[in-house]
Amino acid sequence: MCARATGRKVAYIEDRVDNISNCDHHGSDRLYDVELAMMRDGTMRGIKIDTIDDYGAYIQFGVGHHGNALAQVTGPYTIGSVRYRVRAALTNKNQQGAYRGFGSEVNNWMLEQMVDKAARELDLDPAVIRRKNFIRQFPHYIPTGNVYDSGDYDKVLDKALELADYEHWRAEQKRLREQGRYIGIGLISAQERSVFSATEFWMLNEEAGFALTSSPEGVSIKVDALGGRKFHGKVTQIGGATGSKLSLFPPENATGNYVKVVQRIPVRIDFTNLQQENGDYALRPGLSVTPEVAVK
Repeated sequence: MCARATGRKVAYIEDRVDNISNCDHHGSDRLYDVELAMMRDGTMRGIKIDTIDDYGAYIQFGVGHHGNALAQVTGPYTIGSVRYRVRAALTNKNQQGAYRGFGSEVNNWMLEQMVDKAARELDLDPAVIRRKNFIRQFPHYIPTGNVYDSGDYDKVLDKALELADYEHWRAEQKRLREQGRYIGIGLISAQERSVFSATEFWMLNEEAGFALTSSPEGVSIKVDALGGRKFHGKVTQIGGATGSKLSLFPPENATGNYVKVVQRIPVRIDFTNLQQENGDYALRPGLSVTPEVAVK
């Protein structure tokens, strides 16, 4: 319209301030009121969260932000009880959107603040209180219904402390404090997850959407040539996208005279009941099979 009105080419160029003020969405803008229930020995028991979130003038993706937060609300810790209250405030801002973490990063910040406060109140080292509460048995269901399939939080923390030379800097912190100098040492143990997963909103269902076998994914294969016999196993390796290729799949029966063009990604399946018959294995290259994978 401007170009028509002026008879010249018109281009709109915005700076960062313009974009922040007028862009199509903003990140989470929350106020938190949180209580973390702790035992005197540093064991976490439960967390009560009351949050007010600025959803902007209208809702498009806003609810997804708290879906991400609820999917990892307890972080890497064995917190057995969660109470989560959300109140949405509609304001004259633009809507919330998928901006830098999509809701989970705010929850991580809140939770780690609470863990640090608990460490100070109980006079525990921040690394010690975190390690004491790490999840170590998988699959692990958090109170909101999401499932953590795997993890080794102790190993990650050990590596981080080693790289940071944590013990050295704790000693330096103590020495310098005696001289009236203060240095801060920040430590967090948070997760970075992808946007949505199939298990994320299981909290809304009384029963899980499908059978879960933990990571790696469970696989069953039915072989027609063997009378429908089933073999079970787990996906232990998935080829990278660069190792895949487009493949032509010829029709396998008379009822489907068409050719599918799909992307073939190589996977490795380790079978748990692949028994030998007469000194040889029943499965052979070229057999037509029907696979079922429990995808999380």
